[in-house]
Amino acid sequence: MKRLLVLSDIHVGHRLAVCPPTFRQKDGSTYQASVVQKALYDAWCQVVKDWKRPDVLVINGEPIDGQGFKSRGVEQWTTNWDDQIDAAVGLIDMFEAKKIFVTQGSGYHIDQGGVSVEEIFGQRMGAEQLVLDVDPVDLFRAH
Repeated sequence: MKRLLVLSDIHVGHRLAVCPPTFRQKDGSTYQASVVQKALYDAWCQVVKDWKRPDVLVINGEPIDGQGFKSRGVEQWTTNWDDQIDAAVGLIDMFEAKKIFVTQGSGYHIDQGGVSVEEIFGQRMGAEQLVLDVDPVDLFRAH
Protein backbone atom coordinates (compact mmCIF):
# COMPACT_ATOMS: atom_id res chain seq x y z
CA MET A 1 0.00 0.00 0.00
CA LYS A 2 1.28 3.46 -0.88
CA ARG A 3 1.12 6.40 1.49
CA LEU A 4 0.06 9.89 0.43
CA LEU A 5 0.64 12.90 2.66
CA VAL A 6 -0.86 16.30 1.82
CA LEU A 7 0.38 19.42 3.59
CA SER A 8 -1.39 22.68 2.92
CA ASP A 9 -0.90 26.36 3.72
CA ILE A 10 2.25 26.00 5.79
CA HIS A 11 2.99 29.76 5.51
CA VAL A 12 6.61 29.60 6.68
CA GLY A 13 7.70 33.15 7.37
CA HIS A 14 4.58 34.20 9.25
CA ARG A 15 5.00 34.88 12.96
CA LEU A 16 2.22 32.40 13.78
CA ALA A 17 3.36 29.57 11.52
CA VAL A 18 5.76 26.69 12.04
CA CYS A 19 9.46 27.42 11.66
CA PRO A 20 12.70 25.87 12.83
CA PRO A 21 13.52 26.68 16.48
CA THR A 22 16.64 28.55 15.34
CA PHE A 23 17.17 29.78 11.80
CA ARG A 24 20.25 31.43 10.29
CA GLN A 25 19.07 34.12 7.86
CA LYS A 26 20.78 35.25 4.65
CA ASP A 27 21.86 38.50 6.31
CA GLY A 28 23.80 36.51 8.93
CA SER A 29 21.37 37.14 11.77
CA THR A 30 19.71 34.33 13.69
CA TYR A 31 15.96 34.11 14.22
CA GLN A 32 14.76 32.42 17.41
CA ALA A 33 11.25 30.94 17.20
CA SER A 34 8.56 32.30 19.50
CA VAL A 35 6.79 30.16 22.09
CA VAL A 36 3.93 29.59 19.63
CA GLN A 37 6.31 28.64 16.84
CA LYS A 38 8.17 26.22 19.12
CA ALA A 39 4.87 24.53 20.00
CA LEU A 40 4.01 24.29 16.30
CA TYR A 41 7.46 22.88 15.58
CA ASP A 42 6.97 20.21 18.27
CA ALA A 43 3.65 19.26 16.65
CA TRP A 44 5.36 19.27 13.24
CA CYS A 45 7.99 16.85 14.54
CA GLN A 46 5.24 14.52 15.75
CA VAL A 47 3.61 14.55 12.31
CA VAL A 48 7.02 13.83 10.76
CA LYS A 49 7.48 10.91 13.15
CA ASP A 50 4.02 9.52 12.30
CA TRP A 51 4.28 10.08 8.53
CA LYS A 52 8.01 9.68 7.75
CA ARG A 53 8.95 8.58 4.21
CA PRO A 54 5.60 8.86 2.41
CA ASP A 55 5.50 7.59 -1.15
CA VAL A 56 4.02 10.88 -2.31
CA LEU A 57 4.06 14.23 -0.52
CA VAL A 58 1.89 16.99 -1.92
CA ILE A 59 2.55 20.56 -0.82
CA ASN A 60 -0.89 21.99 -1.50
CA GLY A 61 -0.10 25.66 -2.00
CA GLU A 62 1.52 28.38 0.03
CA PRO A 63 4.52 26.71 1.62
CA ILE A 64 5.72 30.23 2.46
CA ASP A 65 3.88 33.33 3.59
CA GLY A 66 5.47 35.87 1.29
CA GLN A 67 6.16 39.50 1.96
CA GLY A 68 2.80 40.53 3.45
CA PHE A 69 2.25 43.56 1.26
CA LYS A 70 -1.10 44.50 2.84
CA SER A 71 0.30 44.34 6.37
CA ARG A 72 3.60 45.90 5.30
CA GLY A 73 5.49 42.84 6.50
CA VAL A 74 4.67 43.24 10.20
CA GLU A 75 3.14 39.73 10.38
CA GLN A 76 6.29 38.02 9.07
CA TRP A 77 9.45 37.15 10.97
CA THR A 78 11.20 37.61 7.65
CA THR A 79 10.00 39.02 4.35
CA ASN A 80 13.01 37.56 2.54
CA TRP A 81 11.82 34.99 -0.01
CA ASP A 82 15.07 33.02 0.18
CA ASP A 83 14.90 32.75 3.97
CA GLN A 84 11.29 31.61 3.85
CA ILE A 85 12.00 29.06 1.12
CA ASP A 86 15.11 27.73 2.90
CA ALA A 87 13.21 27.32 6.18
CA ALA A 88 10.30 25.60 4.41
CA VAL A 89 12.63 23.27 2.51
CA GLY A 90 14.29 22.28 5.79
CA LEU A 91 10.94 21.46 7.35
CA ILE A 92 9.70 19.46 4.35
CA ASP A 93 13.03 17.58 4.03
CA MET A 94 12.37 16.13 7.46
CA PHE A 95 9.71 13.86 5.89
CA GLU A 96 12.17 12.20 3.47
CA ALA A 97 9.40 11.79 0.89
CA LYS A 98 10.02 9.58 -2.11
CA LYS A 99 8.24 11.97 -4.48
CA ILE A 100 7.10 15.56 -3.95
CA PHE A 101 4.53 17.56 -5.85
CA VAL A 102 3.74 21.23 -5.34
CA THR A 103 0.44 22.93 -6.20
CA GLN A 104 -0.04 26.66 -6.63
CA GLY A 105 -1.65 28.76 -3.92
CA SER A 106 -2.86 32.33 -4.10
CA GLY A 107 -0.73 34.87 -5.90
CA TYR A 108 -0.79 37.16 -2.86
CA HIS A 109 1.53 34.88 -0.94
CA ILE A 110 3.75 33.47 -3.65
CA ASP A 111 3.96 35.82 -6.63
CA GLN A 112 6.61 38.46 -6.93
CA GLY A 113 6.37 40.45 -10.12
CA GLY A 114 5.09 37.50 -12.13
CA VAL A 115 7.63 35.02 -10.71
CA SER A 116 6.04 32.08 -8.91
CA VAL A 117 8.00 31.55 -5.73
CA GLU A 118 6.30 28.16 -5.46
CA GLU A 119 8.12 27.12 -8.64
CA ILE A 120 11.43 28.13 -7.05
CA PHE A 121 10.42 26.26 -3.88
CA GLY A 122 9.50 23.18 -5.93
CA GLN A 123 12.85 23.26 -7.74
CA ARG A 124 14.77 23.46 -4.46
CA MET A 125 12.70 20.57 -3.10
CA GLY A 126 13.41 18.46 -6.16
CA ALA A 127 9.67 18.21 -6.72
CA GLU A 128 8.44 16.10 -9.62
CA GLN A 129 6.40 18.97 -11.01
CA LEU A 130 4.25 21.94 -10.18
CA VAL A 131 0.68 20.65 -10.31
CA LEU A 132 -2.16 23.01 -11.14
CA ASP A 133 -5.21 20.78 -10.87
CA VAL A 134 -4.96 17.10 -10.08
CA ASP A 135 -6.75 14.28 -8.31
CA PRO A 136 -4.28 12.92 -5.71
CA VAL A 137 -5.11 9.35 -6.78
CA ASP A 138 -3.69 10.21 -10.23
CA LEU A 139 -0.33 10.95 -8.60
CA PHE A 140 -0.04 7.28 -7.67
CA ARG A 141 -1.16 6.05 -11.08
CA ALA A 142 1.24 8.22 -13.06
CA HIS A 143 4.24 7.71 -10.82
